[in-house]
Amino acid sequence: MRIKNNVFDWNINALCLAMCAGTGILLAGKWNTMPSKIATHFDLMGNPNGYSGKGGVVVIFVVMLVMCAGMTLAESFPNLWNLPVTINEHNAYAVYRASKYLLEIVKLLLVLTFAVIVIVQIYGKSLPVWFTPVELVLILGTTIVGTIVVVRKGKR
Repeated sequence: MRIKNNVFDWNINALCLAMCAGTGILLAGKWNTMPSKIATHFDLMGNPNGYSGKGGVVVIFVVMLVMCAGMTLAESFPNLWNLPVTINEHNAYAVYRASKYLLEIVKLLLVLTFAVIVIVQIYGKSLPVWFTPVELVLILGTTIVGTIVVVRKGKR
């Protein structure tokens, strides 16, 4: 079954693309002014506790791009998703649509997370102390609520 993109889908994808492009442009523009040694790992309080050459930030950026592209591609094949409900002709569209929303929101949150990490590395700053808990609550909360919605849609 093919789930056509609606306005929400196009907007989420546009936001993800804008964050990837903006992060890449910033990285390219700041490359020559970045320190040769940058923070690549942060503790729960947002303090750097691991360092590498500035090429490490390129790795994080590439991971962000690959993850975004992979999730965008996966959105096109809902019949391949592992869902916690049985799909039938009565619930297929509702379950796949809810699952697509879930995947898109998680993609947006992950792209935002990676973009923030890259930007923090570019400027040689520490992550804010609230970043990790907020990021975890948003991603886990979205996943839990989205899964509940998918299960409810599957009971139709």
